[in-house]
Amino acid sequence: MSGLKSKLQEAYEKFETDTESIKLYYNGIVENLKNQNQLNSEMQKMKIQEMKNLETQSGGKYKGQVSLLYYDLLTKGVSANTIQSVVRSVLENMTEYDTTNLKLPSRSTAQRMVSEAGELVKTAYELSKEKTMLCHQSDGTTKNLTHWGCTCSKALTK
Repeated sequence: MSGLKSKLQEAYEKFETDTESIKLYYNGIVENLKNQNQLNSEMQKMKIQEMKNLETQSGGKYKGQVSLLYYDLLTKGVSANTIQSVVRSVLENMTEYDTTNLKLPSRSTAQRMVSEAGELVKTAYELSKEKTMLCHQSDGTTKNLTHWGCTCSKALTK
């Protein structure tokens, strides 16, 4: 009987040791996941802080990313009259970004972009047939509350 009792005591001690090892192992995993979650949270906060410093203009001109975004949305059917509110709505609802101080192209600029994009597409199509370079110019003015705009594309040959 005493041999059986000592074997049971030995098995019980081994079981307690294994239980403690398992607890320590899983506690280590939980701590590791908490640390990773905290790092991810800090990275998200840093990205949000970077977005708060979002600049849309450089030297009085809109950055290429803004123009490309507008061109892309305009070609996908977003109206020039509503594109500014669409961009603001997406930024506000998809991120925690406050768009009150964000400078985006106005409705008239978006309308001009529509005509520019149309001219660029026509010219690019024509140039795809030939091996020439492209020179694109645009200008606009307002007189007597009427806006006049002009775009010009030239094909340059070598």
